[in-house]
Amino acid sequence: MAAMAVLLALPPEVGAAEQPAATWTVAAEHAEAALKRHYWLPAIHLFRNRADRDEEPGKGFNYWWQAHALLCMAETVRRGGTTWSAGDLGAFRDALVKQNGGHWTNDYFDDEGWMAIALLQCADATRDAAWRTLARGLWDDIRASWTDQFGGGIPWRKTQRDYKNAPANGPAIVIGATLYRADHQQGDLGDARRICDWLLKTLQDPQGGLIWDGVNRTGNGAIDKNWRFSYCQGIAIGGCLELYLATRTPSYLSAAERIGTVALDTFFTPATGLCPEGGNGDGGLFKGILVQNLAALAQVSMRLAPRIRQLLEANGRRLAQLQGDHGDGLLPSTWSNGAAPMDLELSADLSGVMLLEALSRIAAPR
Repeated sequence: MAAMAVLLALPPEVGAAEQPAATWTVAAEHAEAALKRHYWLPAIHLFRNRADRDEEPGKGFNYWWQAHALLCMAETVRRGGTTWSAGDLGAFRDALVKQNGGHWTNDYFDDEGWMAIALLQCADATRDAAWRTLARGLWDDIRASWTDQFGGGIPWRKTQRDYKNAPANGPAIVIGATLYRADHQQGDLGDARRICDWLLKTLQDPQGGLIWDGVNRTGNGAIDKNWRFSYCQGIAIGGCLELYLATRTPSYLSAAERIGTVALDTFFTPATGLCPEGGNGDGGLFKGILVQNLAALAQVSMRLAPRIRQLLEANGRRLAQLQGDHGDGLLPSTWSNGAAPMDLELSADLSGVMLLEALSRIAAPR
């Protein structure tokens, strides 16, 4: 708990840019260790859905929650942490394929996208190109789903191909651009550009810049303009940012900054800087996806970096306080108020882990 005490002792005016990188790294490692202690099922090398619950092996298997857990494991390996190892990543890989019926594909294209991003993180963390090969297999399945209905785009799922949404298209942009940076295949870049152009043209509010959820969910061709989710902003930021890093085209960075600005204005309380979004279920992951991609933007955008760092650090300090109050390292589903509940879901805990890992990454010297 030493890392928590250090975090709480720092005055509010100390920003993440000035805070020692080691402090956030220790906090992230503490959170990863708690994740392993409360959610990891060593007998099957996968994660349970609820903390400390006795679960039948494989019961309630949630492919996209597991993808984000893999991403957090890869972050530990990337920064040289001790909670997870490259061997753990390999054991997880084999267990997931077995649990998923012997293959990587899924009915949901968005879930495939989140998994491919996690696999690419594993490739980066281990320097093992075999992980990238697995990601490419999912990418090929995703990119082949493009249709011209509603101007283009990737469908949400294989059994509902006339519904196109940001959670399916955002990850696809990230995957295509990341693979292009690694393998320099022009087709990857071309598809990533095409998907990004469609997303910004079809699902971005032309006035404020917010990313709407999707089009034709109910079969009437309407856009869900009232569905304003934090993770839609996060993954759109991530996609535009990866395209900027792949091409150095300024318009992609400008697009990421525009979405980042409206996300900061919309999903953080001005008076406190805290993100009030809470809850379990799939929604428990939403703010983690947002803060992860905001942190990536802070490493590139000189204009937004100070504000992003300040807000993420405020949430990190509050999360550390709640984590300390609970005493066993579990992270709460709501960061802005209240104590950590005793019975958490994996999705919510992962969002907290992603926040602390993001702070560790952006505070580290470059």
